[in-house]
Parts: sequence; C-alpha cells; structure tokens
Amino acid sequence: MKKIISLTLVLFIVSSICLTSCIEWPFNGKDNDKAKDITHTHKDSQPGTYGLHIYSNLDVLKSSNNNNGILAIKEFRQSLSLALDRADMTEKIWPSTSSPCLGLIDSTYYYDTYSATTPEEYDFAFKYRDTAEAKSTILEAYGIVWRGDGLYIGDDLVGYSLDEACDAFTGYNLTLAKEKLDIAITELTNNANFYGYDSNKNIILICGASANNVWERSRIDYIENTLNTLTKGSSLEGKIKIIFDASAGDNWANAFRLGETQIVFDNGFRYDPLNPYEVLGAFVDLDNEANLHKYWDTFAIEMTLTLPYDELVEGAGQTITMSIQNWYYCLVGLAADKNQPCQYNWSYEFAPIPVRLKILAALEKLVLEESRTIILVENS
Repeated sequence: MKKIISLTLVLFIVSSICLTSCIEWPFNGKDNDKAKDITHTHKDSQPGTYGLHIYSNLDVLKSSNNNNGILAIKEFRQSLSLALDRADMTEKIWPSTSSPCLGLIDSTYYYDTYSATTPEEYDFAFKYRDTAEAKSTILEAYGIVWRGDGLYIGDDLVGYSLDEACDAFTGYNLTLAKEKLDIAITELTNNANFYGYDSNKNIILICGASANNVWERSRIDYIENTLNTLTKGSSLEGKIKIIFDASAGDNWANAFRLGETQIVFDNGFRYDPLNPYEVLGAFVDLDNEANLHKYWDTFAIEMTLTLPYDELVEGAGQTITMSIQNWYYCLVGLAADKNQPCQYNWSYEFAPIPVRLKILAALEKLVLEESRTIILVENS
C-alpha cells in the first residue's frame, strides 16, 4: 500500500514555497509489492489557496444592528465574487508570490497516484484541475452555461470547447455580477423584515484583520472599491460602508466565527497534495477545526448525484440523495465511524477514480456557488 503524507492544515501568508516529499511509487497501481523498494522524490509548489470569507448567519447579522442581513443572500455574495478582478487584485496586492485562483483546490493537487506507470507520467498527469470534472465545476460555479455547441456567458465564450473556455475564463464578469446584485436587492427589499433591513440606514460591514497595517488595509480598500463599482447605479449605491477592525489580533478567526466581523482575508488552506479529497472538509465538515462557517448546517442541506456505474462499488450507477456532510464522510471513508444515515465507503481503497471525482467536483461546485468563501489566489 502506498504511503500518503499525513493531512496537515496551517494558516499561512501566501508565499513561494517548495515542497519535497518522498512517496512510495506504485508503478502499477494493482501491484503494491513493487512500491516497497521504489521511491520517487516529487518537488512541487506547496499547495495553498487564499480567499475572502463572508459571514452569513442571518440570526447573528440581524442582532448586530448593522443592517447587513444582505450577506445572508447567496446572490449578493455571488455578485461580489464575480465583481472581483482576481488578476488585477493579485498584481496589486500579491505581486510575484501568487496567481489568480477560482477553485477550492489549487493546481498542484493530484487526484490519482496509482494509475501512472512511471514517475515521469506522474509528474505530468493526474492533476485534479486538469480533469474535465474540475474544469466544468469552475465554469458552472461561476455562471457559465453549457449550450451544446459550446460554453457561453453572454456572447463571450460561444462555441468554445471546455478547454478553451477554461483557458479564457477569469471569473470576472461585472455584467453578471450586477444581475446577481439586482436579484439580491429585490429579495432584500421584498422581505425587509425577514432580513432585518432598514432602507433608511447604511449597511455596515466590519472587516476583521490580525494587524493594523498598510497591507491589511490595502486589501480592505480593494474590496470597498469593488463594492462601490458593483453597486453604482443601484439602490445600494453609497450605502455599503466598511469598517476596518484589527482589535481581535491573533483571535481574528474566533471573532469571525462569532459574527463580530463579517469579512476576513487571513485564512489559507494547505493539505497533502496527493489527496485533494480531504480539502473539502475545511468547508463542509462541521467537525473540521479549519471550518469558519460552522453555522452553515451541512447536515440539513441535501445533494443528489448519479454516480458512474461500477459493478464492484456499492451505490455506483445509482441516483443518491443525502446531506452534504454525509456525502463528504462517504468520500473520505468515515460514514460508518460518524454513524451517518448512508454508510457507503468511497475512500481511495474502496472506490474507483470516476466515482470519487464525480463526488469531489459536485461538492466543490456547491461550496463555490454558496460564495461564503471566495477564493482569490494560490501559491505560485
């Protein structure tokens, strides 16, 4: 059996880091004896994504008296994500250290370490972000529509193949962002009591940080400028005010979890680059220490998938509905240990890659569409 580097999560400041890891190399995934004496040293940039978190627990937002219940509306969060020009933001805030990123799982993760027959093939194949599943996830999560003859958003990508669309897509679309904003404003104003909204007051967003310095403030300024551009011409123009607050210091994460701040940047995710499946835990697993959105009850939200057929895998080929949390536990082989309603074991030893990729991509898409976490950059 191959050895997998133990799962590690650390908070980090984005920088260029090189990881050297020794792994046992199975030249043939079905012949594990060959892994005993063959090792391959793999050097690659340390995986890591870095993003913006938006607090969206409506009960807490309403009790804050900051008139910011709009954060609980998914379309508002989506509008901000689409209005952020990640390439421009990277150049201005993280020059030379990072690259724009749209996915929860960055470009360094390998989804399959068994199928390659040589170390060289491993180095140049089997990366998750290169799969059709991962590419479709990014496009669909950010509003790209499959039309049959190509992918399109407005008229920009008409006739493009999947690969061409992914290469051209940046995640920035102010037109769609404003459409999402209009939906959010309609929802907010039609249900003002539900969201605790007073149209005569400003919307106050408290942006938390671990320190009060020029760099921290530059990121908040960028968000404020983006919101000003996004809301221009709408009923919210000039009404969203941002307050910078670094008073929590190193306890910024706890302040965010309590809803004392509603926007934070300072969170990075690093996991074993040979196991992208565990990454989703930081976003959907209520027991995961890195999860900043534990108020989002993933046990209460269902997802339905039809899995690829495999006669040896229980549930494969079937259409299954279960909670997001249950899907995740099945994917990482913990469903029985966690006493879940459905106890499939689709961990790497028990399920083929097509089944696992289908689940991984579906979970990533769902989290991206929620836009509670807006991924901005990855290490470069």
